[in-house]
Amino acid sequence: FTPAAMKRRLALEHLLEDVAQRHGFSRVQTPVFEKLELFTAKSGPGVIGQLYAFQDKGDPPRDLTLRPELTAPVMRMVAEEMRQETKPLRLSYYGQCYRYEESKAGRYREFFQYGIELIGASGPLAEAEVLATAVNMLHASGLEGWEIRIGHVGVLKDALAGLGLSAEVDTKTGEPPIASAMRLLDKGDDEGLVTLFSTHGLDPSNTEPLRA
Repeated sequence: FTPAAMKRRLALEHLLEDVAQRHGFSRVQTPVFEKLELFTAKSGPGVIGQLYAFQDKGDPPRDLTLRPELTAPVMRMVAEEMRQETKPLRLSYYGQCYRYEESKAGRYREFFQYGIELIGASGPLAEAEVLATAVNMLHASGLEGWEIRIGHVGVLKDALAGLGLSAEVDTKTGEPPIASAMRLLDKGDDEGLVTLFSTHGLDPSNTEPLRA
């Protein structure tokens, strides 16, 4: 990043953090590398191929990875360091992340993530608070023509399970078929999703988007 690019990047970061602080969120920071098991526990060993995983010089060596995203590390920090803190917690974070996948337009192996977490509160009001913070960030940034799209991972997982995909680890791929489908959906890999469904004996037409 040249000086001119850094000025723009820092201005946006400070703008986002200013809005977050006005909504009661406090900045936290986690290490650039994490224990590999933090990510394989959720997605299975198959996810290792998408990570910058390595072993350190410990005795015995420890399996580590450059963080592919910031949500899981922040939740680890909360579980290990902030159990006794008064809830709800309002946390913001920003930093570099790394994923070992093919680089293409809009997706890079090194990227930046900014996010907020409202921990220890649930229900419509908590969801509305997070959405209101995001909306105010977009207004403050000066962006125009944007829209909010609300997704729910739980609903998507239930839908995939209802179609017949398993949450058990596939010995061939090293990850649950549902996790594979989630990853392919995230990447927009329609062909890969069709192949996954066909491999597991499911109707590939179920991968097609609903049309009004």
